[in-house]
Amino acid sequence: DESVFAEMESSPSSVPEESLSESDARLFKKATMEMERAFIQVMAGGALPLLEIRSWLKPLLERFDSSTGWLFSFQENSITHYRSHHALGTALIAVGIARGSKIPEREWMQIALAGLLSNIGMVKISPSILQKKGPLTKEEWSEVYRHPIVGYEILKNVKGLTDGVLKAVLQHHERLDGKGYPLGLTAEKIHPYAKIVAIADVLHAVASNRSYREAQSPFRFLEEMRLNMTHQFDAGYIHGLMQSLLQLPLGTPVLLSDGRVAKILYFNPTSPLRP
Repeated sequence: DESVFAEMESSPSSVPEESLSESDARLFKKATMEMERAFIQVMAGGALPLLEIRSWLKPLLERFDSSTGWLFSFQENSITHYRSHHALGTALIAVGIARGSKIPEREWMQIALAGLLSNIGMVKISPSILQKKGPLTKEEWSEVYRHPIVGYEILKNVKGLTDGVLKAVLQHHERLDGKGYPLGLTAEKIHPYAKIVAIADVLHAVASNRSYREAQSPFRFLEEMRLNMTHQFDAGYIHGLMQSLLQLPLGTPVLLSDGRVAKILYFNPTSPLRP
């Protein structure tokens, strides 16, 4: 995925800060801290507090129940708490894909959990690898590539998680052309939840600030996905995410690539990424 990041031109992303309400920000911050506590608990060898997670995830999903609530996650991210921000962002984007793809609402919680927990295996990867400033060695990359399997092992006996969630955790780095990891699966063998989380995971990662690069525009990257990456990512779910964009209320403020703030006046249904 890093090779993909390098190809994208950096630009400002999504909606300006003025559009965020303080209550939204507080709710997201609380969820971020709760997710960080869950990561720390698992890192220390404890059990995943699934009931607690569901108790704060449900109101978060309800609060961001608009088809474009996932956009919020691009604004609320930080380098310091990247893993918890990324987990929540991936969950919200995954639900945005589910909504735009007309997946029944009864599945949204499990899809959100699939996104939220997709990278939980990273808690068992050495911090020296995750915090390394320079390029990773072959051995270090091999360790990173193990995180889907590690995550699956952490979660496989947790009651309340469906088979779809477990497969999403294991398969979210698989690619339709068979060039993903850890198993090299092709399209027909990858669970639908994993295909959804694959898009959400990469999109949020690209649009987040990291210690080694600045955030990039999620809209520009989504367009790149649509045009050039359907051999890796499911075109139907990319389309579903774009359909979510069409539901943005007219008048929504946006930040343009040249730094100007504008308001959306019209959506072209055939080109939702260019309102």
